[in-house]
Amino acid sequence: MVSIKQNPIIICAVFLLLLMTSPALAAQPNVEVSKPLTVPPVVDLAMVLHTLQGDRPEVASAISNVRNVILQSSTLDQKTNALVGLGIAVALKDQNAVYGHIKVAKQAGATKDEVVSTILLAIPSCGAPAALEVLPLAEDIYR
Repeated sequence: MVSIKQNPIIICAVFLLLLMTSPALAAQPNVEVSKPLTVPPVVDLAMVLHTLQGDRPEVASAISNVRNVILQSSTLDQKTNALVGLGIAVALKDQNAVYGHIKVAKQAGATKDEVVSTILLAIPSCGAPAALEVLPLAEDIYR
């Protein structure tokens, strides 16, 4: 049996449930809790870099080289690198980067649960809204 104390997803879910059902939130008439989730449009930064390769190959190469050198010198495995990048993108509230990092994490073998856990781990550092805004992206990519 899994203890609630040992499962951060359950802890976050309970916290969010308490937050959403609090009298302070219920007293706000403009807050819609039952509004369906929609995935905002995002820009695929990898495609932008690919396009930049045709227009400004030296700039695109420099960006790719910096990224490759950093990844090659990392002592973390490819999946962990992608999940760390995802957490940073969530904290920066950059939905385009989040989208790209989720795709890279999935390609590196990360499960949907690992991606969702990574997103939820950002809540203590940057707040629930930053994480909740990007959860639909994970749902969309893992569909």
